[in-house]
Amino acid sequence: MLPILIPLRPIMGVLQIGIRAKVMSASTILVPTKDNLRDPIEIRRWKEIKEELLTLRDRANKAETEGITLCARVRSLDLVKTWLYGIVRDEREARERIECQLGLIQEELESIKRSRLL
Repeated sequence: MLPILIPLRPIMGVLQIGIRAKVMSASTILVPTKDNLRDPIEIRRWKEIKEELLTLRDRANKAETEGITLCARVRSLDLVKTWLYGIVRDEREARERIECQLGLIQEELESIKRSRLL
């Protein structure tokens, strides 16, 4: 198993080999090649991001489902409201017709009473 050198942070340094030259040196950690080819911190962060995205997607799906459910309930309540208003209107009209018929019957009874009294 050969180690891979992964730079943690670059450091500017000076290397002297007869002449002065600027060379990048870096702190490194050893990561076995069979275990990981990338930085474990990066992999862990991607897993966290993936989990967060899955959680957000689940929450969005749940919110969408709740929204659809609420819309259906509002439509149902609107239908019930319309139905009840229809019933109330019909009952009001029926009451007015009954009161009108009752008034006609009372007038007829009074006219019969008057005719018998004469």
